[in-house]
Amino acid sequence: MPIDTGYFVDVQNGWAFELQTEKSVTIYGTKDGGQTWSQLAIVPVKYGDGNILIAFADAWHGWFEDMTAGMGQLGGEMFATDDGGKTWQRMAATDQNGSLPFGGQLTAQKDGTLWLSGGQRAAGSLGGPGFVWLYKSTDSGKTWSQVKLPLSAANEKETDSVSKPEFFGENGLVTVIFQNNAVLYASQDGGQTWSVRGTTPIKEGFFPVFEDAMFGWQITNDQVYFTKDGGRTWQPLHIDSTLQTALSGRFVGQVDFINSQQGWLLLFSRNGNSDNLLLRTNDGGQSWK
Repeated sequence: MPIDTGYFVDVQNGWAFELQTEKSVTIYGTKDGGQTWSQLAIVPVKYGDGNILIAFADAWHGWFEDMTAGMGQLGGEMFATDDGGKTWQRMAATDQNGSLPFGGQLTAQKDGTLWLSGGQRAAGSLGGPGFVWLYKSTDSGKTWSQVKLPLSAANEKETDSVSKPEFFGENGLVTVIFQNNAVLYASQDGGQTWSVRGTTPIKEGFFPVFEDAMFGWQITNDQVYFTKDGGRTWQPLHIDSTLQTALSGRFVGQVDFINSQQGWLLLFSRNGNSDNLLLRTNDGGQSWK
């Protein structure tokens, strides 16, 4: 089964999305952790030439965004399901007034609240300095409102990019990269309000990832950092020889941890060839194989 992108909401329930040349998306589902798959739906889409971004709140309620290809202002359209992916309804699009603000990263909370995040690259020249590309929807993606984050005087004059918010119950974390620093914001009321938690050691690399509200990692192209207090402080970890060799000629593509010890790191070749690597750690990022 060809897969363009996929999403698992738990260890059993997952979906795979395949873009078709006739501008449609074929959606498959599994209820046994990927051992067997069945075709659920074929959804006509407007673009069909970019990315498919997916988020599910539970085994029944999910969303996907069909995005255009390209480096400028990215168009998109949002679809929603409430029956596990069998039927989909078009909720919003970037070409509609007061609807989808831009094509960006998609996050869903357990209560169905949706978040869109991105940056100048995703949104083109719109917004300007200090404009934070973070939006929220509480009506299944029909309408969106911009989320205001507290900015310092210096950051109000800078452009930025925004990570996907991560939620652990009522605790939320989101990172904003400015020209001179990266700020971690935290919420303790499910995303209703946000405050500055601290700065993160981003240079060139991936946004911080968190295993829960306390344990997180930041992997740059020359260092691994670790936090055990929710991003208030970060400690550099020794970078072992395996990781140091693997990073040569490659950049960080994706990081994921399932607990405080076990994690995976996907590295992509800078030359665009197939020399990509998947690494694993069993000791919280101190050593890799």
